[in-house]
Amino acid sequence: MTSQVQKLKDTEIIEKILKGEKSLYELIVRRYNPYLYKIGRSYNYNHEDTQDLMRSLKNHLHFE
Repeated sequence: MTSQVQKLKDTEIIEKILKGEKSLYELIVRRYNPYLYKIGRSYNYNHEDTQDLMRSLKNHLHFE
């Protein structure tokens, strides 16, 4: 992704996603990856299960 896209605010990214730029899902997920991990752990999942959940999300959204 270009540095221009990475500098967008979350609200701008979401607006673009809603207008059809689905590839920007990846940017949001990567940006919030640490928070997603903490949420998984807060549900008492162990590290491996939390990583599996995060991989499933990435696979569901079709990016590496």
